[in-house]
Amino acid sequence: MNKYGKAAIRATQLILSGEVSFVDEAWNIAITENSTTKPKACPRSAFLGLCEAGLIKGVQQTHVNKPLRDDTNKNHAIEAVVLLSENDVFSSYTSLQLWRAIMKGNSKSHNFQMDVVLALWNNSMINTLVTSK
Repeated sequence: MNKYGKAAIRATQLILSGEVSFVDEAWNIAITENSTTKPKACPRSAFLGLCEAGLIKGVQQTHVNKPLRDDTNKNHAIEAVVLLSENDVFSSYTSLQLWRAIMKGNSKSHNFQMDVVLALWNNSMINTLVTSK
């Protein structure tokens, strides 16, 4: 698991423990603990977007103090949760494989968004979506 996956888990733990009140603050603390390099915005948006969408277990809307506008990273993370909810085989994918499944042939570069999703998913921290087919 890379630093963004670890940061997502740690940020969730900070919220659930009550140590931190807001998800953006929790992310900033967690990424600082797990990295000495400048953090990327895409994994941050993926994490915050999952929180905002109510997809992380135990994280409430009251923990979101700055909602994201229409954000593609948020949307990609939610789409990944939909795929994982529909077919658990995706949980065995690498982050790059999951990214490619979401991109459906689009050559857009992966920027660690799926590391956040897979880390939370594989640690049972994401609410499963029920989808209609």
